[in-house]
Amino acid sequence: MKLIVMRHAKSSWDIPWSDDHDRTLAPRGRHAAALIGKWLADAGHAPDRVLCSTATRTRQTWQIVGESLPEPKQATFERRLYHAGSRQIREMIAASPADETVMVIGHNPGIGQFAEEIVYDAPPHPDFRRYPTAATLVVRLELKSWTDLRFRSGRFVDFAVPRDIR
Repeated sequence: MKLIVMRHAKSSWDIPWSDDHDRTLAPRGRHAAALIGKWLADAGHAPDRVLCSTATRTRQTWQIVGESLPEPKQATFERRLYHAGSRQIREMIAASPADETVMVIGHNPGIGQFAEEIVYDAPPHPDFRRYPTAATLVVRLELKSWTDLRFRSGRFVDFAVPRDIR
């Protein structure tokens, strides 16, 4: 089984009085999401199932990423992913049907912490522990079911941040 762990792309702070949940993507974030979508498609990392926070910036990130994939899936939007911790993220993934590849799109610090805790060996990338906006990790897991998902069980397959993609 394969797991794709993505932090939402760069959001805008143009409307300072708006609610954090409602912040939209910045132009830079839209570009970054498109780069990550193309990267995922080119590398053959298309998800079968997508779990996405209900925040506007995560929904927009998925919409743009999905446009680059050969057969984009409908996302399941989970309010619980909005600022979820790594244990909550693991529990939501563990409750997923037995789809081969699951993608989760969330927020720091939880999504970055989850990415760090799910892998046995971290990717040798200087930005991995910081998990900047649109950072995306692909992990291979030897599982029969997502209910068997445990921390430190994933093997790093791929990791990218938008500025690394040309």
